[in-house]
Amino acid sequence: MIQAPLLILDPTGNWEKIAKAQRGYLFICLLHLLPLLVITIGLEVYALIHLGERRGITDQYSKISELVALRYGAVQFGLNLLLILCGAKLVQKLANNFHAQHTYHQCFTALAYGLSPLFLGRILDAVPFLNSWACFGIGMMLSVAVLYQGIPLLLKPDYAKALGLYFVTVALMSGLAAAAHLLALLILHEKINAGVFDKIRHVFGL
Repeated sequence: MIQAPLLILDPTGNWEKIAKAQRGYLFICLLHLLPLLVITIGLEVYALIHLGERRGITDQYSKISELVALRYGAVQFGLNLLLILCGAKLVQKLANNFHAQHTYHQCFTALAYGLSPLFLGRILDAVPFLNSWACFGIGMMLSVAVLYQGIPLLLKPDYAKALGLYFVTVALMSGLAAAAHLLALLILHEKINAGVFDKIRHVFGL
């Protein structure tokens, strides 16, 4: 998890360490991705319950019920995890269309670390008076900057195709991340019937 802020401060040096370490899925998930998601989403959910959210044209603060906040947090967690797992497969297919052979592990590692700033943006989102989309934008822009160094170091595409692969990857992931964020906000603002999520929650005894 400590890699997340370090990648923002020194992307090249830390990407080189990541590429050299060749960590496995279990290490990346248990010591980086899952703690990062749990802590950042947990802070946001806690803030929603205890501080509320600014809504409406009067900018009044509305407290969010515990059930709605927890539902939102669960959806955010699931969507962000899918963003990495499914996004890595899509990036692998895109990368291989550039006449190269990249493994799923390479793409998974690039996204798990490269999208860390986006997840860190949830800490800003915990501040009630900050706009959620502004926080998303800051996090996504930092991720785009971090991926600029990470994709060439981890995927090692041909020099002539590296820039094209980078632009296609960030465009794809930005669109998917924005869609996931929109869906989570619709759940938070109760614009979507959340009965299905309640059924899943009851099945697992949550």
